[in-house]
Amino acid sequence: MSITYGQEKFSTAVHTLATNPGRIRERLAAAWAYSLNNIDPDRDLPPQLQADFKARAIEMRSGTPTGQEGTIRAFADTLPEDEAMERAAWIVATAYELDDY
Repeated sequence: MSITYGQEKFSTAVHTLATNPGRIRERLAAAWAYSLNNIDPDRDLPPQLQADFKARAIEMRSGTPTGQEGTIRAFADTLPEDEAMERAAWIVATAYELDDY
């Protein structure tokens, strides 16, 4: 298990959420597409975070593109703003939780 890699990817995702231009849906999609999507939860996360991450990853990858966007962006674009904010808050909370390892 390489929790350090998981920590790095969550840290990068938090940075993306905080600094990328655009609305929360766009920043959420970028955080997943460029950071979190690269995590292998069985290898990169502690056991107690794996199931939740897997479920959220499946959901984020479930979008149906209508153009050239990927599945992650397609799903994020369907989220109401408050749900996108909840998912962004989960990324930040999980990043802090990983810092305890």
